[in-house]
This record gives sequence, structure tokens and C-alpha cells, in this order.
Amino acid sequence: MKEANGTYKVYGYAIHPLKTMHPNEWPQIRVYLAEELKKAAPTLIGKPFGIDHITDLPYKVTYATWDDDAEAVYFEGEVGPEIAQLIRDGKVKGVSIELDWEVPGGKLEYVDGVAPRNFIFTGLDLIVNLEPGDPNAWVKLVEASWQNWFKKSFNSKLLKNMEVKKISLVEGVVPFEETATASIDVSWNAEDAEQRIRKWASKDGSGNKEMIDWNKYRKAFAWYNPEQIENFNSYKLPHHDIVNGKFSVVWHGVVAAMQTLLGARGGVQIPAIDRKAVYTHLAKHYRQFNREPPEFQEALILNLESKLNKFASTLEKLAEAVEADKKSKKGELQEATKTDKAVRLREKIVELEEKAKGAEKRALRAEAKLEAFKETVLNLLPSERVYRHWGWGPQQFVFQLKRVLRKDS
Repeated sequence: MKEANGTYKVYGYAIHPLKTMHPNEWPQIRVYLAEELKKAAPTLIGKPFGIDHITDLPYKVTYATWDDDAEAVYFEGEVGPEIAQLIRDGKVKGVSIELDWEVPGGKLEYVDGVAPRNFIFTGLDLIVNLEPGDPNAWVKLVEASWQNWFKKSFNSKLLKNMEVKKISLVEGVVPFEETATASIDVSWNAEDAEQRIRKWASKDGSGNKEMIDWNKYRKAFAWYNPEQIENFNSYKLPHHDIVNGKFSVVWHGVVAAMQTLLGARGGVQIPAIDRKAVYTHLAKHYRQFNREPPEFQEALILNLESKLNKFASTLEKLAEAVEADKKSKKGELQEATKTDKAVRLREKIVELEEKAKGAEKRALRAEAKLEAFKETVLNLLPSERVYRHWGWGPQQFVFQLKRVLRKDS
């Protein structure tokens, strides 16, 4: 949805700490340090958008800050309908910053490449025909379900006074709020908690669906389906409850939600693009209880490896069961006489052999699908030429993921 002035709200991450290569420019190797990006982040406010570092646009960045959780420069801005359509059609590959280090106090320093210091941002370009220097930098349209929130926050001091100012506003992810904490030894039962939350969020205390204030109800969860906001089943990963009459975050609920996000209890079906933002939401609750959250990337690798191992184990057990059944029935046939029983046993053997063949074919197809899945994931991963310029964490993630996928291949 567009604003009254015909513009559209956008948001995203402008740049992360990284090293970039510019073969045809000087300096060819540029190193962007976290501490310098953090200092420069506010200077992006009010700077213009452009396209491919060629075309200037009459639209500007309206808000920018350093996001400690994402370790990136977060931004918000406004664009016109033609740019909104480019983003909606998926033609914008990413964003790329423009900066100036030739300012008072600015300088270049050699840190495994040339690192600008004390610089200011001068613009933010949408990348359409080029390749973005930071492959993890992106821009998105603010969807309809967030328009009212943005309209309020852009026209007030809400962003300055609330922690939600640094949230990645991925549609479906519930914004983090630092609510009251229940005692750490309070037990957790998701079903009971949801019933109490329904009553708390209903206008008459009944908990009936037609009386629910859905914006209020949403606060108890980490994710919801924005296309079905008036459906209880749309809300996932609860971790709040009403404790002693007060809306509170419950430690054991936070742990259960995080474990489910990372694959426990069968996992949770939410879009992959939302998972990191949901993780960030829950990680902030961990810190409310002075606890460190599990590492996001490692947990995903371990979860993938566990699922692959379980799948292989299931195939092995199926093959063993079929073989054992065949041997058992063949033994019975050898002991039988030439009677109707022997005939029936022979028929049973034939039937089991056919089933065994079918099971073997299914196992082969499953193995083929597994190998195809591995190959697909490997093909999606960037080459070493690309990820060797990333930070240590992302490099380790790609390296470990490739190791898991190539195991026993």
C-alpha cells in the first residue's frame, strides 16, 4: 500500500562488515570495519537513493542505525511506485552504499586491504544490473499489514523511544518488546498459556475468537501468518503467559520456542526468510534472563546433519526388516510338506519378494532424492571465490554445511 503522498515504505540492511573487491577502481580491496560502520550509520539518514551508481533518484533514506544483533547498518526509506514495482518484481538484487572519506577526520588505513575510517555515507543505490558488493545487503517493501505501524512510527517519536526501532520488519515476525519476566522457575504449558492469553487479549475476557484484539494477542508469539490474522492456528512459537495477573515472558516458554525454531519437536513451518528475525526476537528474551542463546548457524547445521542421519538409519532398518522377513518365511517353507500350507507359504514368499522389490525401489528413489537435495543445496552455496571474502562466521557456516552435505557422498 502506498502513502498519501504516493510513496512506498522500504527497509533493509545496507551493509555488513566485510571485504569487497573492485578490480577496476581504487582502492581495489576495501575493508569495512564494524566499528566504522556503526559510527557512520546515522549519516545515511536523508541521503538519496540511486540505481547502479549511475542514476540518481528523488527519494531518500528516512532512518538508519546500527543493528547489533544483525551486525549491519539497518535503514528505512521511501520510494516511488516505479521503484516499488522493481522491488516487488524481484529485479532489485540488493543495495550498495556510497561514502566519502575525504571529510574532516576521514582517512584510509591499511588493514588487510584499505579500510576507510571516520567516513560518512552519501547515498544508497539499488542494484539492478550489477552484482552487489555485499551479497547479504537487501531491501524490501513494507507490506500492507505493517503500513499502519510505519505510518505511526514515521510521524512520531516512537522509533526513538522504543526498542522496536532496530527490528528487521519481516512480515510475519512479531516485533520484540521487553515485557515483564516471570520467575525463572515458572513452569510452561503452551496450550494452557494460549488459553490464558486469549482471555487476556479479548475485549470482554471471554477468550472468544470474535472478541479478540489480534494486535494484542500477537504479542505472546514470535511469528504469525499475516494473511490469516484472525485464525488462532496462524500464531506460532508462544512464549508469554499471564503470571499473577500480569502479561509476562516465561523462561521455559522461550527455551521451548527456540528449540522448536531450531528443529526440535518436529520444528515449525515458517518461511525460511523469517527464521533469522524470529531467532533474533527470541535471543533478546534469552538476554532478558541473562542467558546466552544457542548459535543460529551451528544449530541449523546440526539439525540438518541429524535429519540426514535419521533418514539413512530409517532406510537401513527397512532393508534389514525386509531381509529378516524373507529369511523367516523361507525357513518355514523348507520345513513344510507338500500340502496346502506349503503352497500358501510359497505364495506368501512371492508376495514378500514383490514387496521387498518395491521397498528396494522406494529406498533407491529416496536415496536419489536425498542425493539430488544435497546437490541442489551445494549448487546454491557460493563458491569459495565468493565466500572467502566473508567474515569468519559465514565462512565457517558454508564450510561446515558443505562438509555435512558431502559426507558419505
